[in-house]
Amino acid sequence: MLDRLKTQLQKPSAAIVPQQSPCEYTAGASPALCFVFDTIRRYAISRIPVLITGESGTAKELAARAIHYGSASRNGSFIAISCTSMPNAAIGPELFGSERSVSGKVVRKIGRIEIAAGGSLFLDGISGLPLDVQARLLRFLQEGTIERIGGHEPVAVATRVIVATRVDLRKAVCNHQFRRDLFDRLSGLVLNLPPLQDHGDDILSMAQFVLQQFAQETGYEKDISPD
Repeated sequence: MLDRLKTQLQKPSAAIVPQQSPCEYTAGASPALCFVFDTIRRYAISRIPVLITGESGTAKELAARAIHYGSASRNGSFIAISCTSMPNAAIGPELFGSERSVSGKVVRKIGRIEIAAGGSLFLDGISGLPLDVQARLLRFLQEGTIERIGGHEPVAVATRVIVATRVDLRKAVCNHQFRRDLFDRLSGLVLNLPPLQDHGDDILSMAQFVLQQFAQETGYEKDISPD
């Protein structure tokens, strides 16, 4: 069901659907999940990076999509990438792009950060980012510019960054596996998701909430069922 929802949510998103109270975002949501919805709405109006934490199966990507669809960047792209699903050597070029000279001509490959310009980039498994790439990401968050791998010219990019992890990043910092300055930059807005894998109704509630976030402009009104 979650895979089907992700496919449905590839379209440009819409404005927030007004609600009367925090616990009326969607029928059947638990109090803990209603608190999550309220936090998502507050975080959506900011441009600050968001750090989403929680166990596996807590719908971290759905929460990231809800933040995107509730934001001023909702009409931009939502680009998701898993930091643990590719070799370390490939992550830098994948995120920042690359440049190389071929027969006197510069050949450029655009990275995911540039592709997501005007929208949001979701980095899942952020703890798996190599330290050298962490340094590049920190510079982007600080300066709003990137340098493609092999390039030398800074490129200004306006992309909101949302990251997720199931790893305790404070411990990773203490173990010198994650940069403290990057953690400080990413942890301005933290969303901790409650366990959902044992609560099917909450997963459906999260799905309905995300659909509400983009339904108004697109006219997409189909409900999500457990089937």
